Amino acid sequence: LRSSPDGKYEFDSALHIPAYLFLSVTVAMFLGLTNSATEILRDRPVIRRERNSYPGAGLYVTAKLLALIIVAGLQCAAYLAVAHPLLEIRGVFMEHWLWMTLTACTGTALALLVSCVVKTERAALTSVPLLLVPQMLLAGALVSFKEMNLALFEEVGVHRENGGTPIPAKFMPLRYSYEAMIITQATRNPFENERMRIQRRLNELTAVRELTKEKAERLEILKISLTKLLGAGANSAREAEALTHEISNIARKGTREQCMNLKVWPEAGKDGVAEADWFLAVAFPDNQTQVLPYNRTVKDLAGLTPEAFLDAVKTVFAVREGGRHAFDERIDEADVAARIGAPGL
Repeated sequence: LRSSPDGKYEFDSALHIPAYLFLSVTVAMFLGLTNSATEILRDRPVIRRERNSYPGAGLYVTAKLLALIIVAGLQCAAYLAVAHPLLEIRGVFMEHWLWMTLTACTGTALALLVSCVVKTERAALTSVPLLLVPQMLLAGALVSFKEMNLALFEEVGVHRENGGTPIPAKFMPLRYSYEAMIITQATRNPFENERMRIQRRLNELTAVRELTKEKAERLEILKISLTKLLGAGANSAREAEALTHEISNIARKGTREQCMNLKVWPEAGKDGVAEADWFLAVAFPDNQTQVLPYNRTVKDLAGLTPEAFLDAVKTVFAVREGGRHAFDERIDEADVAARIGAPGL
């Protein structure tokens, strides 16, 4: 999973962060299921022998659930303590741990329910993949919702093409856990936390019709600070986080002079990395994403007929009537115009 397109691993160009997040919640669910699949079965002889002494089954189930949740929480923490530094994921350890632990709790509850129903430990262990595999398939990571069978959607051919969720996926805990991990990574990292804090305050002041002199000054400081934050850079993740907090504090409490004098990029001669690249991964909902075609308008055919012009263009690009054109390289307009003899492009 520690892979980037250019060879050396860098978080801002990491290829498998979504896959890692899906793997994380899958591991959490697996831990919850396997930790507790046979717990009640093992205790059944004791429960039968001492059932007259128990004040109720609720206390037993609660104690068993709490003990297993603590174990699962420790396992999830150990997993993240190894994986996060390895993949250079910063600032969201507690949030990811919380979602993994909640996922493990769900798996624990499902496994305890199975353990109450089945008669043998073999049957209980066999139920683990039966509970886990459907959730993996319907979580939206291994198979995109757009590629699933139309019969799984409420309105055939409508919801699938517009980012809808298959009906069975709505009942899969793993799907919600995966979505929560993705959103957490995109919105709860240190950079985005401070950016949103500045943006919220900026929106509050912008909505006020008549500002006092102090609030008008604070509004200008917020604007400058937000600009500086988006253009900031650092040589390390620790420097980036410290700089992010400093800009945020100045935006909310500092002066314009402090804001203007703050250096937000490493000294000359040092290679810096954009602030957001140390932390940020962006999540776009599928039903809100549209890739538009890249069209060009030809204003002058330079004396060529439309047919001759298209024939000349075909020497440079693939041309199909009514189709979409995919360009594998950037267009140098002067070069293309010279090659097809149409300087009016």
